[in-house]
Amino acid sequence: MRLIQSNGQHASRRVDPALTKLIVQAHRWWAEIRQGEINITRLCEREQVSDAILRGEQSAGLSSAALLARGVVVPGWRGQERELLGGG
Repeated sequence: MRLIQSNGQHASRRVDPALTKLIVQAHRWWAEIRQGEINITRLCEREQVSDAILRGEQSAGLSSAALLARGVVVPGWRGQERELLGGG
């Protein structure tokens, strides 16, 4: 299947290395959890996920749907914490 743009041109294909890296990392994390090597709480501690998120105390508008709709997320946990949780 090919995507055709409104001007009749074929859309160019571009591999997104950052997206690929994130998907590979997610698969690794899922394998660790599934194999019982780590639980979600320990994984979040290891990866420095905000304690507020682990306690369910994130900002009212912060959800997976909101992050996906946002499109671009600040790189780095600390920058994300500042931007999305207003702290850090």
